[in-house]
Amino acid sequence: MIQDLHGNGNPAFSRMFTGDTTAPVVTASSINALTVLEPDAPGTFTPLTVTYTFSEAIDQTTLTTDDVQFRTGIAGNEFDSDVINAASVTYNAALNQLTAVFNRGRDNLNTLTLVSGATGIHDLAGNPLNGSPN
Repeated sequence: MIQDLHGNGNPAFSRMFTGDTTAPVVTASSINALTVLEPDAPGTFTPLTVTYTFSEAIDQTTLTTDDVQFRTGIAGNEFDSDVINAASVTYNAALNQLTAVFNRGRDNLNTLTLVSGATGIHDLAGNPLNGSPN
């Protein structure tokens, strides 16, 4: 038993708590499924910028350009290109927003992927990104 300086015992102390087990989800995206983007004018190039909003804070200390991927083709079919990682990613903690920029044109059918898991996007408690949009 723990005692104070006068020899008085302290009553037992305990508290119940629950850890964060809720995975973050994407609540908004600047480009949604089946969105058609206007192609660049001939002879011009505009980088592709995409912003994702999450349901909770993301661990920004582990975010890398590998966490946001671009491929030519449609998920579920064979892709026409290898994975192209974002050229840059930034995170706005006040808005829970990730912005990714790709040095890629706006032609063909393309798939954007957010990588989840221990080495991908996860929240501050380590819960991986839920693969289903909210």
